[in-house]
Amino acid sequence: MSASCSAAAGAAKSSPAPEKPAYPGGMRALLVVGLLASACSTRPTCADLDCLGKAFTINDFATFDDESKRDPLTALATTLTLGTSSKLTISEQGALDFATASDGALILLTWTDANGCRPGLCMSHCPRGVRCGTGARCTPARQDGLTRATTQHWIEYTADPVTTTDADLVITPVSATGCPVDVAALIDASDPSVAFGPPVIVPVHLPAPGGGGDSTCPDGLHASTLSCTPLGSGGVGDTCVTNAEYQAIFGTNAPASCAPAGTQHCLDTQKGALVMPCCPGLSCNVGSACGGGSVLGGVCQ
Repeated sequence: MSASCSAAAGAAKSSPAPEKPAYPGGMRALLVVGLLASACSTRPTCADLDCLGKAFTINDFATFDDESKRDPLTALATTLTLGTSSKLTISEQGALDFATASDGALILLTWTDANGCRPGLCMSHCPRGVRCGTGARCTPARQDGLTRATTQHWIEYTADPVTTTDADLVITPVSATGCPVDVAALIDASDPSVAFGPPVIVPVHLPAPGGGGDSTCPDGLHASTLSCTPLGSGGVGDTCVTNAEYQAIFGTNAPASCAPAGTQHCLDTQKGALVMPCCPGLSCNVGSACGGGSVLGGVCQ
């Protein structure tokens, strides 16, 4: 770890508990996650659910630490059919609420398959509360001769989301007569022997680097809410804000990182709130009296 990364980590650990100071004009101060960890990470990042779907991995818990034993995921060329075959059922226990995106999570799947095999699992990453069938990726079926079992699965993501992401993992069990292994190919060929069971929906929470798993900001962003305007000054130099808090004011996800020194337009003058909170220790200064000059929305200093 570099000296700058070490310093950032140390600052995060020694920061005070999150506070919610006031913005100029009486609005709540919001913190944006300073992605201190992302500057030190070599993991790839994803800006959308399709990318996260490609970074998704699943394998049996017994071999969770063996990358060669991960179930291969075959992307469907067609849209996944939403079926309700009585031949297949599936239920889930566990949670995909990750402290950091680089963590793994264990879930248990209880399934029945009249074809006498562990069904293939076709999985789609969908926006929270929205059913989708595009971009599905399927595991192979297992010819184990069982019609019912509970299996343990280890799930990981090989990339980090750019912003903290809440989505639904929709798992649809798929099987066919004779238990062929490559069910994805049969789905793409519209084979009539394929049966689709009712899906289960598993909520997924993936924090962005620095926005989760950080002892200071376990589910938020790390930045400063200090500001100075001709109307007054206030805020906290090192605190946290959740993505939900930022969305409540601006209607969008919080920025992926805090704003470094020299960043202009950090204050939304119409809303009177920090649209780009500065990095810890800095202040968004608006107007010559505060040292921000004539730049609309001020500058991080």
